[in-house]
Amino acid sequence: MKKAQAWGMDLMIAGIIFITAIIALYLYSLNYSNEGEEILKELQSDGETMASLLLSEGAPVDWNITSVIVPGISSANKINDTKLGYLYTLSVNNYTRTQLMLNTKYNYFIFFSTPMVIQGNTVSGIGMNTSSPSNLITITHYTSYQNKLATMYVQLWN
Repeated sequence: MKKAQAWGMDLMIAGIIFITAIIALYLYSLNYSNEGEEILKELQSDGETMASLLLSEGAPVDWNITSVIVPGISSANKINDTKLGYLYTLSVNNYTRTQLMLNTKYNYFIFFSTPMVIQGNTVSGIGMNTSSPSNLITITHYTSYQNKLATMYVQLWN
């Protein structure tokens, strides 16, 4: 009689473990799908903030590589080539610092619909360019660059 009771107790414990595992898997699968949406919302928010900071005059207004707090690249509602060159130099020399100044923890790449000429050289963009990003978003803003209407693209990914 004790053998049957011990076997019944083992069956109940195994059933409880099995049901707990099924519930845990179900809860994980519900929460896993929301993580991707949350990351994309955060990327979108960071991208909009970054684009707004870039299209401002920056802080201080007449900033340079040593005095910059916020690297805005506009002056009089147009892209300022000097500030753009400073931002490019900053991103090459200290990419992590530019992430902090642009208020993002994500990787970024900034480029325009027209070729960028910085310090006499044509460059593809500012920041880190990657071929296979995860969770990529692109923010688009229209601005004036080299006296022409241009589109500024800000890409962020993790």
